[in-house]
Amino acid sequence: MSRLPNKLSPQQDGPVEKTPLPFPHRFVRYQLTSLRRARLKFVLPGLVLLSLALQSHPAEPQGMMMRQGTPHFVAEVAAYMEDDTLKAFTYVEIPVNRLFFAPRTSGDLEAVLDITVQIYDGNFQIAGDVWRHRIRAESMSKVRNSSRTLRKTIRFPIKPGNYNVTVEVSQPEAGTRNEKRIPLKVISSYEKGLEVGEILFGICSSDGDDFHPLVEAPVLGRRFGGTRFPTCFYTQVFHAEKPKDDSLHVEWFLSTHAGQELRRDKSSVPLGPGVTSVVMPLFLEKLWMGSYLLTVRCRLDGKEKTERAQFELDETRVSLGAGYDSAIDMIEMIADEDELKKLRETPPEDRQEAWDEFWDSRDPEPETERNEFKEEFFIRVRYANEHFGVMEPGWRSDRGRIYIKYGAPDQIESFPQNQDRYPYEIWDYYKFRLRFIFVDYDGFGRYVLHEPGRF
Repeated sequence: MSRLPNKLSPQQDGPVEKTPLPFPHRFVRYQLTSLRRARLKFVLPGLVLLSLALQSHPAEPQGMMMRQGTPHFVAEVAAYMEDDTLKAFTYVEIPVNRLFFAPRTSGDLEAVLDITVQIYDGNFQIAGDVWRHRIRAESMSKVRNSSRTLRKTIRFPIKPGNYNVTVEVSQPEAGTRNEKRIPLKVISSYEKGLEVGEILFGICSSDGDDFHPLVEAPVLGRRFGGTRFPTCFYTQVFHAEKPKDDSLHVEWFLSTHAGQELRRDKSSVPLGPGVTSVVMPLFLEKLWMGSYLLTVRCRLDGKEKTERAQFELDETRVSLGAGYDSAIDMIEMIADEDELKKLRETPPEDRQEAWDEFWDSRDPEPETERNEFKEEFFIRVRYANEHFGVMEPGWRSDRGRIYIKYGAPDQIESFPQNQDRYPYEIWDYYKFRLRFIFVDYDGFGRYVLHEPGRF
């Protein structure tokens, strides 16, 4: 993971340790205070930002690109009725910029990959096939900066039961492969009376009536970022051919993982012949980044069934209305005082434009679709939230802020059990010549920067 170069602002009320650090083309002096809960801020001058871009994307051999490790992909499975047939759907999405490209005699580049899907009932394979894809590119830079993805939807007829779906993506020329095994429960309620199928998420129209994963692939990974398009959830409800009720009663709840209910809605859906499709909008615009739980409850003929699905918002572009103050707090780690003042004083109707301008000013390659700096920042924020959140969002914690500023440590020494000391961790960054000590003073796993004299 590439480093985010920065300059820490010292506190005025504590000792400051200054360490000179080498950096391409110039020396940047880092200043670090060891006080607990130190506010960490840094400035990205233009030259340092350019260095970030150079470090993040070093020169590669002309005509060939090798991405280290296995091919990256996201996959989901679900079972739905299509054309009166119960089918297993496998959705696969592969980012093109993570693939291996080799030169061809024509002068351009090509990535060759195989997608294999196999469905197992126990140890017996009941369905499967292999699909080969070839992707052409003109140059290395266009591949690296592309946001293009290869999306594939695969269907197999299937019967009710419990299965395992194996999805493999391999690149024979690179000798790499990646495999995921996903459980699949295929239901049918002609005998049980009522069942709710897998919940998928996708982009819908404003009236929420045209998202259908059988036609258009859903949002895989259940993670939403800088899109402004309305989001819907989709499921199929299986029921008797001729129920007593005239319609299916659907109620859904949106809540945090802590159980705080944020929104609820209900509707009556006209019944289909034995299976009814349910499509409803979620209205995510006012939500802040984090994890959420969707609960869908269906009632028909006195029977009730519930299905749940979780999803994440991983960028603040969709949630500035409710989380603007938190967004400003987050970027204190990379914004200077003038930028923070400007953002805080921006009226609500202009906040989205100001927010976009802030990130555009840090885009190392503005002529491309991607903003590598913004992507890296939120990748680190997401990691901090997933690993360091104890009684507060991970990005607010001391370990989270250090991780966001410097990336993954070169070495972590953990001492969770000590007879005469608090549990503590030591993080070393050899490149930056920095060491951080985090201590769990209260015993709840909330590690904070070491307080001198308290260890």
